[in-house]
Amino acid sequence: MVTPFVMLKKVLPILMLMIPTLAVFGQAKKGKPSADGNAKTEVSKPVRNLVPMVTLGPGNYMGGNIKKRVFDSLAHFPLSSKDSLGNVYRVIGFDFTFGERNLYEDSVANLMVVTDYLHEYCPGDTLSAGIAATLFGRTKPGDTVYIEKVKVVRKAGDVFMPDSTAILGRSLKCIITK
Repeated sequence: MVTPFVMLKKVLPILMLMIPTLAVFGQAKKGKPSADGNAKTEVSKPVRNLVPMVTLGPGNYMGGNIKKRVFDSLAHFPLSSKDSLGNVYRVIGFDFTFGERNLYEDSVANLMVVTDYLHEYCPGDTLSAGIAATLFGRTKPGDTVYIEKVKVVRKAGDVFMPDSTAILGRSLKCIITK
């Protein structure tokens, strides 16, 4: 003899899978009648996620190959950010990683190129003082700079939103060339 509790235990997982399916198929489609009397369905536009673009300095540089002298001049400026609709954002922090390519020699005189990485969190929208003091003398063609996990806050009216409303902006990858 099957008790109601055992029966419920067997049927409940099936019902849990059917309810969301019924909810999706049970939604009424909005439509306007056409000339032939049939209803046309309207497809709503998908909501787009606007991830703010982050630029190095006042220009529009958003990553890729960059000449050493251009990088050295732009890296002195704060990062700026805006989305595709023109909304302005303030950068409140980012992760800075510098990949410096060096030529080393092993114990049997074999040459090898090895990348040394320097990583630091920079609060605010500019490089920290420690990095800025040494970076510009060390950069050379072949080095790579990563600016990742850029935290930005949106400007609402004339003031910026509080830091607790921060979102992540797009990352930059700068490959330094001659």
